[in-house]
Amino acid sequence: MTYSKRRVLVTGGLGFMGFNLVRALEAVGANLSVLSLSWPPLPESVESTLEGVAFFKGDIRDPVVVDEAVEGCELIFHLAGKSGSVASNHSPQDDLDVNSRGTLTLLDSCRRLNPGVKVVFPSSRLVYGHASRLPVAEGT
Repeated sequence: MTYSKRRVLVTGGLGFMGFNLVRALEAVGANLSVLSLSWPPLPESVESTLEGVAFFKGDIRDPVVVDEAVEGCELIFHLAGKSGSVASNHSPQDDLDVNSRGTLTLLDSCRRLNPGVKVVFPSSRLVYGHASRLPVAEGT
């Protein structure tokens, strides 16, 4: 009920976490938009099953596409960017550029066009490094 009929943008909405979030938001009746670099969905792909979702194709670092996607949203789940330590170690400058400049571009669009929007910026336990014990406790 919390997201029903709310205007929600998911950046990186065709990635693994993003697509699962989009499906969950779709199920509760959110008015969804997706900003993704991965486009167009192939007819046989799961992305093509999303009806009534507004798609914005482009790079999270592109202020023109980000401005268009941000305008009018009530809530943004920001999942766009590069992930994983292997890719980051292989091309750290690119990783930093996409993740940092991409987030700055999104936040700047919010500041200029939609200052009341709420932004959710999820992360993972990867930021804490390798676990000494498994399973990892929630408080760790």
